[in-house]
Amino acid sequence: MKILSVIRKSLKEQYRSFWLFILTVSSALSFVLIYHLIVASYDQSYRIDIINYDIPAIIASGNKSFGERLVDEILLCDTLISFEINEAESRQAAEERIKNRKSDVLVIIPEDFSERISGAIAGDTLEPIPVELAGIWLV
Repeated sequence: MKILSVIRKSLKEQYRSFWLFILTVSSALSFVLIYHLIVASYDQSYRIDIINYDIPAIIASGNKSFGERLVDEILLCDTLISFEINEAESRQAAEERIKNRKSDVLVIIPEDFSERISGAIAGDTLEPIPVELAGIWLV
């Protein structure tokens, strides 16, 4: 019951200063509109290039390229709507795309990617795999 009296008192105060109420509501609406205009004015997708230097690991069941599987899964993923992902041909071409602002970041999968994952599957201890990132801030 105490909350109802607080609400009633607040409504009476707002009614007494009607123009202040209008100003408060209109400023909140204008901030929402301005935020919408800011967000709508720029592209919200990030362009990512991937280079796969991975060498397939030779295991008992044949050659396995986990780097190729990773790239295929990323390229075929439907839930990455904020990302435009491309497989780059070479590092130089990808860095040139970054310099020309046609790409935002470059992800480089190392040569021993499959070997390390195969070793982890076989029971070896898995150390973190260094995946190299390059972008406009790094080039």
